[in-house]
Amino acid sequence: MNVYVPDVLEKMETDPLLVPDRLELARKYVREGKFLLGGTFADPLDSGAAVFKTDSKSDVEDFVNADPYKQKGLVTCDKGHHS
Repeated sequence: MNVYVPDVLEKMETDPLLVPDRLELARKYVREGKFLLGGTFADPLDSGAAVFKTDSKSDVEDFVNADPYKQKGLVTCDKGHHS
């Protein structure tokens, strides 16, 4: 689960490539069969979650580390659940 910074929408507007770059990263993981779905929780817009299909914790960690939202400071923490 991602927790977003309070001004996430304003920050997204200043960098028009954030959303397309994040979608491309997700599509790559979908093509590899490792990503099932992801999205933002609304009302309030303060967090989101993704569901991965992999036996490798490092696949998820690699996604998180490559996530443009994390790299640009839109995500304040990542809370993962691995089962």
